[in-house]
Amino acid sequence: MGSLDQRLSTEKIPSEILPLVETINQALSRLDEGVSRNTQFLANVAHELRTPVMIFSARANGVEKPTFRQDVQRDARRMRNIVEQLLSFARLGRLERARPRGRSRRDGRSDGRRLCSARREERQAAGI
Repeated sequence: MGSLDQRLSTEKIPSEILPLVETINQALSRLDEGVSRNTQFLANVAHELRTPVMIFSARANGVEKPTFRQDVQRDARRMRNIVEQLLSFARLGRLERARPRGRSRRDGRSDGRRLCSARREERQAAGI
């Protein structure tokens, strides 16, 4: 098997082994879906970061402009916020994976709200 979109054949499989093969195929499907979501997420991140970086670069060419410093600071804050959101997203993913079995998703959402609240307090304390 060289690709996540390939599955084990269920033809000519003994009935005793068929449930195992189907379970493996289902796991491969979930893995393939996860990789696709991550790929799409990374494409979205690249797109979101491209715009502020291009704006930042364009402003750097206008150093003579009286509002240059304020513009650069605003652009840097915007990029920092995007990066902080990405880090928060990664932390939420770690919380989700670390959640003990048996805890509900509602508990995970509660963890997420606490994390977002903590990040908000950090940003406020830093003056962001």
